[in-house]
Amino acid sequence: MLKTTLKKLSNKNTNNLAIKSTFLFMSLFILMLVIFSTVLMIVFSHHSDNIITRSNTWALEQMATATDKYLFEKIDYLCDTYFNTNSENARIKKFFSNMNDMSFDEMKTMQQEISDIKKQNPFIDNVILYNGQFDSIVSSYDGIVYSVSDIRNNLSIQNRFFSYLDSINSDFYVPQDDNIMLENQKKSIIYVHYVSSNETSSFGKRNVNCVIMAVDIENIMNFIKDVDMTGVQCFAILDNSSKTLIHSEKFPEINSIEKLNPTSYNKIISTPSGSSRMKFQNTTAKYIWLQSKIKDWKYVYIISTKEWYEQILFVILCISFTAFIILLLLYFLMKLLSRKIYKPFNDVVDKAKVSLANESHSDNEIEFLNNLIDDFSQKRIELDSLDKKYAELHLHQTTTKIINGLTNDTPENILSILSHFGIEFSHKIYSLITIEFNEEILKTFHTNKVISFFMTLWMSCMKHSTVLYLYHPPER
Repeated sequence: MLKTTLKKLSNKNTNNLAIKSTFLFMSLFILMLVIFSTVLMIVFSHHSDNIITRSNTWALEQMATATDKYLFEKIDYLCDTYFNTNSENARIKKFFSNMNDMSFDEMKTMQQEISDIKKQNPFIDNVILYNGQFDSIVSSYDGIVYSVSDIRNNLSIQNRFFSYLDSINSDFYVPQDDNIMLENQKKSIIYVHYVSSNETSSFGKRNVNCVIMAVDIENIMNFIKDVDMTGVQCFAILDNSSKTLIHSEKFPEINSIEKLNPTSYNKIISTPSGSSRMKFQNTTAKYIWLQSKIKDWKYVYIISTKEWYEQILFVILCISFTAFIILLLLYFLMKLLSRKIYKPFNDVVDKAKVSLANESHSDNEIEFLNNLIDDFSQKRIELDSLDKKYAELHLHQTTTKIINGLTNDTPENILSILSHFGIEFSHKIYSLITIEFNEEILKTFHTNKVISFFMTLWMSCMKHSTVLYLYHPPER
C-alpha cells in the first residue's frame, strides 16, 4: 500500500514534501472557498429581492403613514373645526345654512377668517367656501363672488372643475389634470369637503355646499425630502384616477410615472399594493407600491438594484478582504505545521542519503524512498533464499556442536537457535540422551530396527522432558 502510494507520488516534480502538502491543502481550501462563495452569492442573489422588498416596503409604509398623517389629519382637523355645519364659527355656519341672511360685512369678515386659516397652515394654497344654493363662493384668493356660473372663467378654479360639484355626495380629491392653478402658477392637489344636504336650489340645481382646499404640492415634496430615501430611484404618488400627483425630483424630466414603463404602470394601477421587478431607465429596478388611506392614493417606490448593490459593495469588500487575510494566515500556519509534521520523515530521508552517499539517487524524496524500499525488499528475498539454502547444514552443525560439547553458548542461545529451525521445548528442565551408532552395532542390527527400538523405549519409559537424539556418524 505504501509502496503503491509512493510510486504515484513519485511522478510529481515537487521536491519538498512540506511544500507539497501545504500546496495541496491550500488548493483544496481555495476550492472549498470558491464553492462556498459561489453558493453564498447564489443564495444572496436569491434572497436579495426579498431583502430589498422588506426593507423598502417598511420605509414606504413609514412614508405613507407620515404623509397620510401630515395631510389627512390636518385637513380633517380643519374641516371638523372650521368648515362644518356644526362649527362654532357662527358666520361659517350661517354661510352654509342661511346665507341669505348674511350681510356683506359678515361675508368680508368670514373671507378674512379663511385667509387667516390659510396663513396659519402653509401647506394650504387656497380655501374656498362654496354655497351651491346661492351659486356663491368666499375664497382666500378670489374674495367674495356671487353668481359663480356666470364668471367661472375668470376665477382661479378651472371651469371644468365645477362639473365635479354637480354630483358631489362625499369628500374627494380632484385628479391632477383638473387641478386649479393658483398664484405663481403653482400646482395644487384639490380636496373637496362635502358639507351640504340634497335639497334643490331655486335655480333647479342640487344644493351643493362644500369646502375646497388646495394643498401645495411643493410643500408636500419639502416634507417628503426630509424622509431618508437612500437607494430610491424615484418616488411618486398616484391619485384616484391613477394619474401622477407627485414624483421625486431626482429625474425632473419625468413628470408622469406612466412614461417610465407602461407595463409597470398598468401593473401598479391594477392592484392595490404589491412589488415587482421590472425595467426602469434601461436597467432592472424594484417597484413597490402601497395603498394610501387618503382615498385612492398610491405611494410608489422605484429602487434601482444597481444602486442597492453599490450600497452593500463596501460590506462585500470588507468580507472579501477578511477572507483573504484569513486565507493568508492559514497558508503560513499550514506551511509551519507541515514542516513540523514532515520533519521526522525528512530526517530519515537525509540520514539515508548520507549513508548512501557513494550511490547515485534521485533528488525527489518520494522517488528516493520508493527505490530504497525496492532495495530492502530485494535484499530480504535474497536473505530468505540463502537462509533456506543453508538451514539444514546449519542445523546439523549446531546439533553436532551441542552433542560433542563443542559449543560454549548458553542454554538460552541454544534454544533460540533450535527454535529458528522449528525445534520447540515446552518444559523448563530437559534431559538429553545421545546414542551413537558405531559400525559394530550396524553390522549386527539394521538401522531401522535400532531406531524403532529406541523410539519405543523413549515413548514408554522416558519422560516427556527428555530429548532423544540418535546420531549416525557419517562414513569416514
